[in-house]
Amino acid sequence: MYILTAALTGSLLAGTATAQRADGQFWPCNPIKNATGACPPDPGLPTSTYSIDFTKQTSIPANWTISNYASIPFGPNGAEFTFAKRYDAPQLWTDFFILFGKVTLTARIANGTGIISSFVLISDDFDEIDFEFSGNNFGDKASQGKGQNNYFGKGITGNYDRGGWFDVEDPQGSWHEYAVEWTEEKIVWSVDGRVVRTFLARDGTTAKGSAYQFPQTPSKFQLGIWAGGDPGMNEGTKSWAGGETNISAAPYTMYVKNVKIENYKPAWAYNWTDQSGTWQSIQLLQGPGEEESNEMGTSPTSSSSRAPSSSSSTLDYHSAKLFIKHDEACLLNIEVNLCFIELKANLCSIKLKVNFFLRAAKYEQQEFDVDKTIQHDRTIYQYHFKEANHQHNHI
Repeated sequence: MYILTAALTGSLLAGTATAQRADGQFWPCNPIKNATGACPPDPGLPTSTYSIDFTKQTSIPANWTISNYASIPFGPNGAEFTFAKRYDAPQLWTDFFILFGKVTLTARIANGTGIISSFVLISDDFDEIDFEFSGNNFGDKASQGKGQNNYFGKGITGNYDRGGWFDVEDPQGSWHEYAVEWTEEKIVWSVDGRVVRTFLARDGTTAKGSAYQFPQTPSKFQLGIWAGGDPGMNEGTKSWAGGETNISAAPYTMYVKNVKIENYKPAWAYNWTDQSGTWQSIQLLQGPGEEESNEMGTSPTSSSSRAPSSSSSTLDYHSAKLFIKHDEACLLNIEVNLCFIELKANLCSIKLKVNFFLRAAKYEQQEFDVDKTIQHDRTIYQYHFKEANHQHNHI
C-alpha cells in the first residue's frame, strides 16, 4: 500500500474533514462516510484518452498537482522524484478522476534500500489499485528485479494479503512500461506488455466492511516516492520495504518519462448518489445544463457522443463549465481569480478557475465568470496517503 512515514502522516491539523496533513495534502470528503450530497462531484476526465510526455515539460504541467514542500524537476529522463533528505516524499497527482480505464507509463525505479516507488489509482472512499517497487527489490538478494501489485477497497487493509509479486529485469537500472487496466469485471497489471496478474471482480467480496472489496469508484492517478525503510518506521514496514534506508547515501531518484491515461467512462464530473460506494451509484455528468444520467454508471444518452476521443498533454477546459451540485446551502465568495465554496460543515474548499454553474440548496442556477481552465486549490481532491497505522506490519 502507498503509505508515508509516521512523521509525515502522524498528525492532522485540527478541525475539519479537509484538514491539511504534514505532507501537504488534504483529507478528502469521503462520500460513503458523509451525508449524500455533502461531497461535491469529482472533476472528471471528459476525453477518452489523455497523454503527457514529461521529457518535454519544464514545470508542473496543467492538470497535475505537486505535493507541498516537494520539488519535481523535469529533464531528458522526464519527471524526477527524488528522496534527497529524510522525510522527503515528492508526489504528483492528476486533478481529474477517471471511472474504469487504463494507465500506462514508462519509468525507471529509484534505487536505495527501503526506498519505495509507487504508481497508484486512488478514490475519495479509498478504493486503491497500485504498483510498488523497492530500491533493493524488497530485500530479496536472489532477485534480479521484483515488484508488487495490490488492491484495496474502501481503505480496508485487512491482513495485507492481497498483494501479488512479479519479476521485472533490473527496474532500478533500466526502463520498463507499466500498465494497469481496470474495468467493471477485472484488474490487469502488465509489465512491458506481459500480464503479471489478473484479479476478477467476482473473486472479491461485496459485503460492506469486507476486506476484499473490488475497487470501483472514480479515481485519480498518483506518482510518488518515499522511504519505507525510514529509521523511525515500524519494523514490519521496514522489513517489507527491504530494510533500513541509508539516509546519508541519498539522493535516490525515480524517473517517469510519460503517462497515458484512458478513461472508459468519460465525464465532466462524477456524482456520488448514495453511500454504497458501487460504480452503479455514480452519475456521469457531461457538463452544465445537461440532464444527469438516470441510469447509474452511464452518461446521458444525448451526451454520450460529446466526449471526444483524443490524446493531449493539456485538457481543453476553455469552453468548459464545471457543474457542481450541493444538497446543502453554500456560501460563495468570489475574489480575484479565486472562488471558494464553503459547505456548512466546513467539509471542503475548492478553487475553481472555470466558467461553471453552482446549484445551491434550492437548486437555483447561477453562473459565475471566473478564469478558464481548472486548477484546484489543494482540496478534497488531493490524493490520500493512509495514516501511519495503515502499514505493512505483517511482512
